[in-house]
Order: sequence, then C-alpha cells, then structure tokens
Amino acid sequence: MKKGITFLITIILIFSLLVIGISKINKQSQSEEKIKVIATLFPQYDFAKQIGGDKVDVSLLLTPGTETHTYEPTPQDIINVNKADLYIYTGKYMEPWSDKIANSITSNTQVLDASKNINLINEEQFEKEHDTIDNNEEESDNSHHHEYDPHIWLNPQNAIGMVKNIEEELCNIDPQNKEYYKKNAENYINQLNGYKKYIENKTKKHVNTYLYSILGEKIEKISC
Repeated sequence: MKKGITFLITIILIFSLLVIGISKINKQSQSEEKIKVIATLFPQYDFAKQIGGDKVDVSLLLTPGTETHTYEPTPQDIINVNKADLYIYTGKYMEPWSDKIANSITSNTQVLDASKNINLINEEQFEKEHDTIDNNEEESDNSHHHEYDPHIWLNPQNAIGMVKNIEEELCNIDPQNKEYYKKNAENYINQLNGYKKYIENKTKKHVNTYLYSILGEKIEKISC
C-alpha cells in the first residue's frame, strides 16, 4: 500500500515538474518573439531597425533597384504583409500601389503611412518660387512627376518625423517594451539632429561664399 502511495506521489511530482517546465518554456518563447515589420523602402526599414533593435524582425518589401513608382505587388507580398505585425510605407506619392496592399490585409497587421503629419513640398510651387524649372526636363518624360515630392526622408527634419511615427506605432503594438523603443528613437533622433546641423552649417557657408563673390564683384566695378 505504501509503495503504491509512494509511486503515485512520484508520478504527481514528475507531472508537476513537467508542467512547470513547459510553462517556463512557453513564457520564454513568448518574451523572445520579435515584432515582425515589413517596410517598403530602405529608409523606413533602417529607421525601424534602429528603433526596434533586437525586439523587431524587419524585412524589406522591395529589393534594391526596384522601380518604386510603377511596382505591382505580388500575391506573395500580400501574404507576407498579412503575416507581419506592422507594415510601413513612405506615402501614397512614393508608392501609389500601397493602398492595394493595405486594402488586402485581412489579419491584425497594423499599417503605417510614414509621412503622417509631415508637411510635403509641392514640387510645382517650389520650382516656380525658386526658378528651378528646367526646360529640357519639361520636354522629357514626365512619368515620374509628382504633385508633392515623395522623397521625404532626404530632409533630416522629415526623417525625424518618420522616426517618431515608427516609434509611436511600435509602442502601440508592443507597450511592454515602450521605454526601450523610446530610448532608441531618442538616440537616433539626436544623430539626425547632428546631421541636420552639419548640413545647415555647410549650406550657410556655401551661401555666404556665393554672396561674397557676387558683392565683391559689384564693389570692384563700382570702384573702377
């Protein structure tokens, strides 16, 4: 009888240890599971990696060299996006086909327009104000002419806006690691501000040199 009870207790203990072990493994695998992100282009791909660090698994939708404006999403693209936690695209002016993917999502994939809350530059108005219209360019193929400049990441201030948008979305999806994302975003924004300051200083230096050469020439003519 005692042997039977001892055997039963041993079985219960072994079963309990197995349950505890499986529970720990499940919790560990859940904690190690990364947020899956798909980005259309390299800029937001890089931003997401910088912010997400080792908490995210980021993949690029378009391979380098792919024509962005005329790209046509494949069925596999749509399947991959549906498996992701977050889908990031630059904006409708850069990827006019982005709505096709967004409207095809049937899962819980979150969609982020990285140009959200960013003031876009009207190309035609900019060209008129700064007299940058090239007559030869006007006569060439206008297939890539946009109402607004879609290359928003080229402006450091816009890049910072994109980083903030991605940070916000990652925090919403994975609030458990919110502080981690915020810290990474803050560090990356500091880097971008450094680039912004460098560009501004360089631009200011060239402009001042240009103005000096023009004014110097005029002064010389007046002196003669």
